[in-house]
Amino acid sequence: MTDRLQEAMQIIREAMGADAAALLLYEPETRNLVTRAVVGDAGSELQEFAASVDLDSFTGQVAAHAEATVVDDVVTTELEVSDALRFSGIHSLLGVRLPRHRRFLGIMYIGVHERRSFTNREIRRLEALGEGLTIHLDNAKLHAELRKRLVEVETERKLRERFTAVLAHDLRGPLTTAKMSAQLLKRVDNGGEQRPELIDRIERNLDVIERMIHDLLDISRLRAGQPLPLHIDWCDLRTLAEEVVADLQLVHGPRFAVEGAHDVCGMWSRDELKRALWNLAENGIKYGAPGAPVTIRLVRRLHEAEVQVHNSGPAIPTANREHIFDPFAQGRAAPQVAESWGLGLALVRACAEAHRGAVSVESDEHVGTTFTMVLPLDARPSLAA
Repeated sequence: MTDRLQEAMQIIREAMGADAAALLLYEPETRNLVTRAVVGDAGSELQEFAASVDLDSFTGQVAAHAEATVVDDVVTTELEVSDALRFSGIHSLLGVRLPRHRRFLGIMYIGVHERRSFTNREIRRLEALGEGLTIHLDNAKLHAELRKRLVEVETERKLRERFTAVLAHDLRGPLTTAKMSAQLLKRVDNGGEQRPELIDRIERNLDVIERMIHDLLDISRLRAGQPLPLHIDWCDLRTLAEEVVADLQLVHGPRFAVEGAHDVCGMWSRDELKRALWNLAENGIKYGAPGAPVTIRLVRRLHEAEVQVHNSGPAIPTANREHIFDPFAQGRAAPQVAESWGLGLALVRACAEAHRGAVSVESDEHVGTTFTMVLPLDARPSLAA
């Protein structure tokens, strides 16, 4: 794109018989004009000069008027120009707005060494060239937007395919286990010793399915821009962490520890916090060093509580940390882990933010990875907000 703009400006410079020419495009985010192409003599000076849209500058005057703006002599003009341009050898400037009457895209101007005004024919010619350049810019912008949209559509397609595959895989396991247990239950006599164990197995797997559906519904809510619903009541964070550890030990064995303060109580949503702690601790098992412990540490401060979940093992790549809390993000990989939904950490962040708190991550190959969730001791104002 830049090379094509340089070529276009070179053609315009030659068509106008000018010594230099420059194209500046407007950036709404910064509200500045940014040089995209500059050709001819004093190119560096023209590039340095192009920045302001203030009305007391030459570029601002060009941007503000549909008619062409002329500066007969940059040395004596009262308009703002850079010192570098004043003594560059370029004296007279002719600038036009792009486009003249529609949404502002930028400006184009030419410069000549001699001190002189520009004829009406030169002005009309530059305006016509500007209209042609505007069409080129519009087409280039449309092309870029179409390419961006195609990339987004392809990303969404791959995401859907991956999500469907992982969903089918993860649901098939507990459903198959529950179904087989129910079939065995039919064959067991009323007094059979296996009956309670089979019922527990069915309930556990149905709980897994229910939790997955709950996660999906909440992610849909988040993507629609809605916060997680909270049911706030008095909550003992130490007791909650120990419950999570007890549940996880049934699956992963005694690899968990709860450390730190005992009197960490506050007004929180118990169910959401339990899911967040579960996701953080299970994340540590999935991606931490095999067999290494996962530690939940609790800290109580004056007005807030802090939960740190640490695991040793490979560090999270720096490039992945920025989006690790986004839905469906894959922040790190481990050979022992099957492809996951990428929902757990997104729900952790949603839980923290719904409580008017925050979550962050620090990761180092020598120290390990620590996720830290900070919560106000009383989250009831978040409901009012």
